[in-house]
Amino acid sequence: MAPIHLTFDGQPTGLTVSGSDVSIVGFGTHLTLTTPTQFPHGTLKLVLTWADGTRTLNYTVERPPPGRSIDTWGVQMVLIHTRDNFEMGSEDKESSADERPVHSPSVDSFYIDTEEVTNNEFVRFILETSEWSEEHGDWKSPWSKELIDRKFHDGNYLKEWVRNPVGGSLKFVPPLGKRDYPVNYVSWYAAMAYAEWRGKCLPTEAEWEKAARSGLVKMKYPWGDTISPVDANYGGHVGHITRAGDYPSNNYYDIYDMAGNVSEWCLDGYEAGFYKVSPDLNPVAGESLAFLLSNFKDIKTDRVLRGGNLFDSTKDVRVSARSRRAPTETNNTGFRCVKSADF
Repeated sequence: MAPIHLTFDGQPTGLTVSGSDVSIVGFGTHLTLTTPTQFPHGTLKLVLTWADGTRTLNYTVERPPPGRSIDTWGVQMVLIHTRDNFEMGSEDKESSADERPVHSPSVDSFYIDTEEVTNNEFVRFILETSEWSEEHGDWKSPWSKELIDRKFHDGNYLKEWVRNPVGGSLKFVPPLGKRDYPVNYVSWYAAMAYAEWRGKCLPTEAEWEKAARSGLVKMKYPWGDTISPVDANYGGHVGHITRAGDYPSNNYYDIYDMAGNVSEWCLDGYEAGFYKVSPDLNPVAGESLAFLLSNFKDIKTDRVLRGGNLFDSTKDVRVSARSRRAPTETNNTGFRCVKSADF
């Protein structure tokens, strides 16, 4: 079951919840109920009490379908369960040199988020940590954007967020009505920090493309060989980020927004010729996996982004298309996470 989102007419005073082990997170009149494990399957009854009233909420909590997992925040993940080799890259007429040659790596089984990380998920990270929030930055100016150490972003970190009163002080939070939208303007460093905090990781390029291809061979997009504005948010057709999962998944794994919306950070460093020397099992370009996870703040080299964004062309939102940016860059960048299947 997903987290329970609550909207009040005014900020509730002394809000308590009984009926299950839940935590209350959020800001102002928009709050979220979560559980440290998962809401138990079956009937769930929650009683909300605050200074001005009370409300009882009744739910039926269903088990996730086979091959899926719901984490402690209600984020749905899908199992990519195979070590079979798959065709990675492309040699069609639209392909770039860094997509060649087509090769056949394999990856260990893993879970991947079915949707891009949302504002609602990322704001919990901001409110519950210090290094990546306003508490660590220079807030002498009321409109300062220097939220985190300047070496970890390009000056536009969380550019679209606003300052709202939370718990008696001003906090940097997503705009109202945008909590279910993918978080945007996130540097690679911040994405890595969030993933580490959640006990997850950014996907490697191979994991990302394995999931995006969804078992299809030599196809351009996660669902087939053609694309139109009804399939994804790309090419400036909409002109703004859309809600996570608004477009149909249209693929075997039911993963959303693998083409367009926000470009997604991967773990790997960018190496144009990596496919020529890629190992057969669990390839990662650049630094070793162990070094990356332990020392990501020391990384200076360009990182890989996949999937393209809302302004990218049909060529750039193909499943094999690779792009590169400095780890500090943030424009139209988001991410999703993976975790080991640990069989």
